[in-house]
Amino acid sequence: SIVVALIAIALATWMYARDKQPVADMLAKRFPTLHRAAYKRFYMDEIWLFVTKKIIFRCISTPLAWFDRHVIDQFMNFMAWSTNAAGEAAQPIQNGKIQSYTMWFLGGVIVLTVMLLVL
Repeated sequence: SIVVALIAIALATWMYARDKQPVADMLAKRFPTLHRAAYKRFYMDEIWLFVTKKIIFRCISTPLAWFDRHVIDQFMNFMAWSTNAAGEAAQPIQNGKIQSYTMWFLGGVIVLTVMLLVL
């Protein structure tokens, strides 16, 4: 394969190194369709644009964007709301009085003890 590559490089240098390129012009006239396709890089840019815009963006990105907007964002909104609601519910408990904290602590210990004895 290295020999084939070296031959191709040598042939291309021989055809295109001069100011006038009679061999290249003759081949372009003899094979116009192949010349046009090679000149347009075998339409790889057009194929790439079609694949990215029509297939990837439309068929993949659009549904993912909808999922992100409607499912992920709503879940995050719910998490923020529930954190805020839990904070507001815990606010009366955090009143700064040690007697209140002791009562909640002992109440939790009693509930856990009853649960362990029952189960």
